[in-house]
Amino acid sequence: MDLTRRALVIASLAFAAASSTAHAAPGPAPDPERAAVEATVQLYFQGHATGDGNLFRKAFHPDAFVFWVDKGALAKRSSAEFAGGASGKPADDEARRVRKILMVDITGTAAIVKVELAYPTMHFIDYLSLVKLDGSWVIIDKIFYREPRPANAVPSPK
Repeated sequence: MDLTRRALVIASLAFAAASSTAHAAPGPAPDPERAAVEATVQLYFQGHATGDGNLFRKAFHPDAFVFWVDKGALAKRSSAEFAGGASGKPADDEARRVRKILMVDITGTAAIVKVELAYPTMHFIDYLSLVKLDGSWVIIDKIFYREPRPANAVPSPK
């Protein structure tokens, strides 16, 4: 291909690329509140991943509680008790554990987040209630459902 033709092809490709990006509709602007809520949830996830109770303490308000149904009765634990139960180290099967955010709903200073924790022997769905206090999102309560997983179950991919 001669130089003139090569220059014409390159110029045409450059024009086509510039034209396609110049007219592309911009994606939605990132929502800073959603990002802040998700950052708090990531602290919670990291507490599970590392066994570090201090990460739970950062994610939860000191007055928060965790609720679940145990043998048909309502069970309750304070956030301090929950954080104090952290092992201080990752679980032996940590590499096989999957945690993900399934839903985020924010209205003003209130938010609800549904998360999944898929472990080799247990599956959890958590509903986290958060409020924005002094400019920061904190978990004020957690309710969860858990069910055993069959021994051969594989957590869903990340």
